[in-house]
Amino acid sequence: MRVVLALSSPAYACCLAFPWGLRAWNEGGGRQSHLVNAFMHCDLLSRDDAEAAMASYVHTLTEEYFQWMAGKFGMVKYDPEMGLQYMQLMARHRADFTLSFRLLSELPSLAESFELSDAQLVEVLEPALPPDASGSWIPEWGAWVRRYLVVVEEGLAEAELSDEERRCRMDSHNPLYIPRNYLLQVAIEATEKGNHAPLLELLQVLKTPYVAQDGMHAYAHPAPDWARKAEVMQHCAGVM
Repeated sequence: MRVVLALSSPAYACCLAFPWGLRAWNEGGGRQSHLVNAFMHCDLLSRDDAEAAMASYVHTLTEEYFQWMAGKFGMVKYDPEMGLQYMQLMARHRADFTLSFRLLSELPSLAESFELSDAQLVEVLEPALPPDASGSWIPEWGAWVRRYLVVVEEGLAEAELSDEERRCRMDSHNPLYIPRNYLLQVAIEATEKGNHAPLLELLQVLKTPYVAQDGMHAYAHPAPDWARKAEVMQHCAGVM
């Protein structure tokens, strides 16, 4: 059973783009059944354990996904509608997924937000937006942030948690550094020329992806224009 329930980890939930991916997984020709049957065939699961795992799969995945997303948003209890709205904003305005979550922890408190305009309120999120983003994104994001801060504040009060505890929890769920394709491309090209320094530095940064590191801010940047070409994606994926 432990093998099957490993599919309920937050990492798998994110890869499945929950809940739409979960629906596709469940309805796409009985993939769960095929997987469980494979484990049974290899004597990794008994029939009783397999049936129990299948019965608890959706509930377990949903529960763990919500717990993980609550951590990413700094919520005591995850609000799926609010989470969906934020991801729709990111998609609509081509915001960087990683930074959009990481920078949420830097938003001011609800009390502080009352004194700020929308532009001032969402200023900390601007690095997640593409360089050519116009100011048209500000009203939508500002409205969402104000609703979000109310939900967060209510949760903190109920759980008797401080805003600093919220920030620490969020930063532990949202990495600042990830192995972005363009960073890998730079490391690959340098290594091919006999220079291993960029690769070694990238590996060092990625050892502690949740902690801001002095002098390593460049590794948190979204892909520059030159890196948005398909060739970079293909090279790093081993296609070329």
